[in-house]
Amino acid sequence: MANALWVGFEFSLNRKILKHLSLHNLLSDVQYDFRQDRFTEDLRAFLTNSWSFSFRESSIHQLINSPPLSDEGS
Repeated sequence: MANALWVGFEFSLNRKILKHLSLHNLLSDVQYDFRQDRFTEDLRAFLTNSWSFSFRESSIHQLINSPPLSDEGS
């Protein structure tokens, strides 16, 4: 019984805190996990894709700007 009361209190408190933060624009657009429709997995997928793209672009840029291979030593 006490556990059910605590869960109800926690839910109510969380809802009131989120409402206050949202009304006063105190949450960042990049705040994930506890906000509705913002999941940590979404952020992880976005960052993985972003880093992968940056790495590929960086590798291509380095390849294009690298000095040509010389025939010395062959």
